[in-house]
Amino acid sequence: KDGLVDAVIASNVLFQVPDKDGFILEIKRILKSKGKVLLVDWSSSSFVKLAIPKNKAREIFEKKGFVFEREINTGAHHYGMILVKS
Repeated sequence: KDGLVDAVIASNVLFQVPDKDGFILEIKRILKSKGKVLLVDWSSSSFVKLAIPKNKAREIFEKKGFVFEREINTGAHHYGMILVKS
């Protein structure tokens, strides 16, 4: 259902999704207005070949209508951020 959830956790999946735009649009569809996404993914391609750099992940979410709220500490091998549906 559209606008059903307050928050989505996308942890270690963005690098695996072939249709990243479709994935992000689906997150946007199910989130309520001002809903939040916690995005956690690999920060280094030395661990995962297809790792998406933090700045690229932020950029593709922002292009789909999300607003960056803040980074979160996720350790040495990951990055984390919270984005809000605008």
